[in-house]
Amino acid sequence: MQGFWMLAFNATVDHTEARLALERVLSSRVFTRAERSRRFLRYLMDAALSQPPVTVKEFTIAMDVFDRDASYDPSIDATVRVEASRLRARLREYYDDEGRDETLIIEVPKGGYTAVLRTRQTSSPALPGQPVAAGQSASANQGQEDPRAPTPEAIMAAREVGPRRRPWIAACGFLLVLAGVAMGVRASRGRKPQGAIKPATLSLAILPIVNRTGDPKLDYLCDGLTDDLIRQLSQIPSLKLIARTAAFRYRQSTANPLEAGKALEAGRALKVGAVMTGELRRTTDHLSLVAELSDVADGTVLLDREYIVENQDLRSAQAELQRDLIAKLHVESSALDPGRSLRSVTVNPQAYQEFLQGDSLARSGEPGDLHQALSHFERAVSLDPQFDLAWSAIAGEHLLLGLYFEAPRDHIPQARLYAERALKINPSLGEAHGSLGLIHLVYDWKPAAAEAEMTAAGAEEAAMSTLSCTAHLIEGAGKPRAAEELLSRMLTYDPGSASLIAELGCVNYYRGDYSAALRHYRQALAADPRSPVPYWGIGKTLVAQHNYAEAITVLTTFKQKNGFEPPLLTAERGYALGSSGRRHDALAVVQELAERGKHSFIDPYFVAIIYASMNDREEAFAWLDKAFEARSTFMISLLSEPKWEPLRSDPRFQKLILRMLDSKAD
Repeated sequence: MQGFWMLAFNATVDHTEARLALERVLSSRVFTRAERSRRFLRYLMDAALSQPPVTVKEFTIAMDVFDRDASYDPSIDATVRVEASRLRARLREYYDDEGRDETLIIEVPKGGYTAVLRTRQTSSPALPGQPVAAGQSASANQGQEDPRAPTPEAIMAAREVGPRRRPWIAACGFLLVLAGVAMGVRASRGRKPQGAIKPATLSLAILPIVNRTGDPKLDYLCDGLTDDLIRQLSQIPSLKLIARTAAFRYRQSTANPLEAGKALEAGRALKVGAVMTGELRRTTDHLSLVAELSDVADGTVLLDREYIVENQDLRSAQAELQRDLIAKLHVESSALDPGRSLRSVTVNPQAYQEFLQGDSLARSGEPGDLHQALSHFERAVSLDPQFDLAWSAIAGEHLLLGLYFEAPRDHIPQARLYAERALKINPSLGEAHGSLGLIHLVYDWKPAAAEAEMTAAGAEEAAMSTLSCTAHLIEGAGKPRAAEELLSRMLTYDPGSASLIAELGCVNYYRGDYSAALRHYRQALAADPRSPVPYWGIGKTLVAQHNYAEAITVLTTFKQKNGFEPPLLTAERGYALGSSGRRHDALAVVQELAERGKHSFIDPYFVAIIYASMNDREEAFAWLDKAFEARSTFMISLLSEPKWEPLRSDPRFQKLILRMLDSKAD
């Protein structure tokens, strides 16, 4: 093996020198935080220094170092190969920085698991990371390919991995605002030649960061950090980032995220080039975030780093990680849209924690949790009045409460004010534009104004994540792009998403293609049996096909399985009963809604559709008038809902539409 001397046969280096060199490596900053690499390197060195030297195999390493049992199958579990890649990367980093003055270099050449030692020829003009082996001159290496050099096929396999700061990526137009950074990382004294990156690697899945602190109360930090990383990096058009809902399906399968084999399996299933996993850890005096970025194709570790969080400043850890991910993925310099930037979301660490806690609570979608989330977001903006995402989150929670749970007049005017406040701080904030677009559409009943808001980047996606069955409304508001095109694009970022598949069903329902609508709604039901939306979609589509008996069965199934029934499903059940001629049963549903209305808000629109199903026009219009006064967010459906077809010729219906379009919301 030219350029390397096997330790066991190196007559010029005794074992004492080799052991001392090993201990210097293991006590370095790079290795003291990497217990698995420490164990692996010591094991390989012990084998090489044995008399006679021991040749170790992957199977033996798996059992002796990584606690695998006899069922270990290297064709399925890539742990040893991935850990070997990490070890090589950490050795390169050590010798480029702390160990730059070492004359004895420990290496583990690719293609095997044998530790070797060579001497560093310091007089050679070799590049960092490509030292000339003992006995060779620099000229001898010229024109020869270093087997360890990066290649286009090895996605940054030879790039450095570990705790080093990157220079500002000014060419990319990124601004990472790092206020009060107190990170346990240090600057590098040199840079290695940059490896090429496959275009496929510009697709990324960020899997849920796992809480390893032992404190379940910190789960919200992990989920929030994951969400915010996805939110920030999804702004880069050239980077295909898998959506949160798709990534979080792998929460259970990443119980130990640094078991790279499982993460790689998730990456392959999501059809991405790279996958990131992470852990939140706690020591006696600080938290730390451990992140790993791997190439899905071959398991190469592109980034493996621990970010020390001091003074509870999680923003800085996240911002530093974002910067490293951008560098490792080699994002194009023109990647970021003009006017949009990646930045620290707030200058206040406590405000960020309040935001993450509110974000975690809001995820449940339960009204009680939404109110608690509001309290956290409000504390966040009191700590940092320039926290645009928190202002937008307040708007979003008020919008959800006004759409689904409480009187629209009690929440949606506030949602408007907070969304506008967020946009004053950050005019390009897609979430706030999406909220305003929905407000214009379902509360103001101004489709043209909604269209203007939906042109902002990210606005359509934000709107659809807030309100089910929205795509057809966006299309109806005059969007030049077909709803199917938008949904198909979104599905590439969130494959298998029940909500997006249901949106396709909704689009087809409103176009009168009931067979396609049923197909999509049933696919959505299979993807998420706990969601009421597919039941609602299947039920109303079956009614449109006059298949009343099956519709009623479907609409009652959700309550039987889940023990509760959202008012939307209750109303749809009443409509199916009335349409089938079961007037008495339909009126019983009206009474059921009335009883529930004594304790919570029930949209008058729901009662109106039940009376419409029985062709009781007087009551239907009376309840539509009540829905108008309540600023029902369902009134916009009068423009396209097939249920209202029998009433469209009634002058009262036309008058109501004109009143809606001419009205001015509070």
